[in-house]
Amino acid sequence: MSPYLLIPLLPLIASLSLVFAAHRLGESGGKLASATIVGAFALSVGAFGHVIAAGPLSLPVYSMLSTGGFSIELSLYIDSLTALLLLLVTGVSALVHLYAARYMVGDPRYTRFFAVTTLFTVSMVMVVMSGNLLVTFMFWEVMGICSYLLISHAAERGSAAKAATKAFMVNAVADLGFALGLVVAVAVYGTLDIQQLLSQAAALDPTIDLGGWAGVSMPVQANTLIMLCLLMGALGKSAQVPFHVWLPFAVEAPTPVTPLTVTMVHVGPFLLIRLSPLLALSPTAMTVVLVLGATTALFGGLVALTQSDVKRRLAFSTISHIGFMFMTCGVGAFAAAVFHLLAHNSLRVFLFLSTGNSLGAVKPLAARPAEPAPPPSPPRAAPAALAVLGLTLVPAFVIFSGPYEALWNLNGLPSATVAFWIIGLVTVFVTALHLLRGIMNLFHDAPSLRDFTKASAGPVTPKLGSLAHIALFMVAALGVIAVLLGVWSWFGGFLAAALGQPPPVDVQTVLTPELWPRVVLPLGAAVGGLTVGMILHGRPKRAPTSWRKSLYVLLVNRLYIDQIYDAFLVRPTLGAARWLGLQIDRRIDAFVVGVTTSLTRSATWLQREISPRADRAPANASAWLTGQEKPAADDEAATGATVLAEALDGSLTAPARSTLQYHLMIIVGGLILVTGVFYFLQA
Repeated sequence: MSPYLLIPLLPLIASLSLVFAAHRLGESGGKLASATIVGAFALSVGAFGHVIAAGPLSLPVYSMLSTGGFSIELSLYIDSLTALLLLLVTGVSALVHLYAARYMVGDPRYTRFFAVTTLFTVSMVMVVMSGNLLVTFMFWEVMGICSYLLISHAAERGSAAKAATKAFMVNAVADLGFALGLVVAVAVYGTLDIQQLLSQAAALDPTIDLGGWAGVSMPVQANTLIMLCLLMGALGKSAQVPFHVWLPFAVEAPTPVTPLTVTMVHVGPFLLIRLSPLLALSPTAMTVVLVLGATTALFGGLVALTQSDVKRRLAFSTISHIGFMFMTCGVGAFAAAVFHLLAHNSLRVFLFLSTGNSLGAVKPLAARPAEPAPPPSPPRAAPAALAVLGLTLVPAFVIFSGPYEALWNLNGLPSATVAFWIIGLVTVFVTALHLLRGIMNLFHDAPSLRDFTKASAGPVTPKLGSLAHIALFMVAALGVIAVLLGVWSWFGGFLAAALGQPPPVDVQTVLTPELWPRVVLPLGAAVGGLTVGMILHGRPKRAPTSWRKSLYVLLVNRLYIDQIYDAFLVRPTLGAARWLGLQIDRRIDAFVVGVTTSLTRSATWLQREISPRADRAPANASAWLTGQEKPAADDEAATGATVLAEALDGSLTAPARSTLQYHLMIIVGGLILVTGVFYFLQA
């Protein structure tokens, strides 16, 4: 058995142990969970080294289904893309579990929390390692269940329960598209194995006639239909427009859960990157991905500008950056999307944890009743400020300075190139602006320790514009660029086989004069956003004009998309469900009760009338059926049926035999008539 099978097994063992031995483990369950996740991370490092040395690795586990020429194998596949994502998932999860082991002390659901987080890690690992789309879908759903349980961890709060329900329902609707994509893939290619599917798709170009059942010709490229269905599931799990409404409310989960949720929402870009050879065969699907990604990137950045809650601001910023990744996939820059995914996930986890740490300093916990309130410690702005600089400058350079010559115009459409540049530059600018505003607002009014000794002490403000910070920033930026240029050629070559793309061009081509605008303009937009944010923060407040008020109200209400969904989708659905519950269920119940009553009465009558005649045949059957013959009743034989009738319906009374006989004759005659008509039509 390969040791890399233990990467998902170790956290699974921890999860089961925490479920069945919760009372024995107690708060040591956090240590168990942390140890197993750290072990999985160590094995992921080993898998990364194995891929570098020996190439991809396939690990068959067992056959789930085999019928005819169709089979479903539970197999794991580790290539360069899988190895990188395993390092990310297990590394982030290990960090979160070590953090949460102390953070969650005293929580009444301590062991339950770690049982779910370890299962959450298992599901993400299996989505990354799965070599079969059905297995991917199974653990895709497990991720949704775990996110529901973690968001509703404090279920006594109504807001947490509603947020969990919202997340689950939105993802459930989106996952219908994923399931439909699997059905189409099986119908077209006869397999759900990812590698077989990609190899067949490259050799074939099948079409599906969607209107054939109605006699209308509607040919659609099969690859396009499959990718659009799978895209629906990816959009839901990654909180992209129009399924973005659940992520801003997921912050109701405990603070350690947020980095895991951020890691989960990156599985949407990962799915597109994993199926990039199939996606590249469908220009229509790539255009849809580009448009939705650009729309989400711009929408998330603008809405984040108006959010007062720092966690919701970070949530919309996350939505915006994941929109970047979808956008880069839409133009065929899959290697850049992978790099952005890794960089953004790492920086975002750092930013969420540092923000939680800073919020703990700015807003200390309430003091115990018998003790005086301790003074708040000074906020630590440096970690959050460094994360902001990384999130605004490094991704901007990565996205716009890829080594592929056809990065922007894979579809051969000039409009795609123009749209990418406009949306990309505007989103970089807005992201830098709102991130800086968030840090400024967070630390501007924070008290200092000097406030408790000097009444004239001023507020604490991060001095991001000082000479020392500027010098440090310049050195750090040059270092990041140098490291990036040195690593990029290896990174692209390392991923080339997994992405189905030719090896990238030599790194020296990045420094050619015609590519410098791809570096200067994005960085200039990011720096411009930071500069405008500092200017706006230092400028005295003025009374806003009417159009600015209207725009602000529109953005702070998230373009009223939540309200539109509530008015046109949620309320009509709930109303229809109530109507079905009040009307249809009543009629169905009445029908079932009526059938039961008829059967009971028939049994009572048969028991009374037929049993006494078991020893003798009726003298005149036709007379009996028409009710002309009145056989004697046998009270003892009818006792059992009468008791049964009274048990099922106390209101039942002894029926008139002639009426039941008449109904029986009608039923038999109707069956004979229907059978005769059926055979006549068949002839």
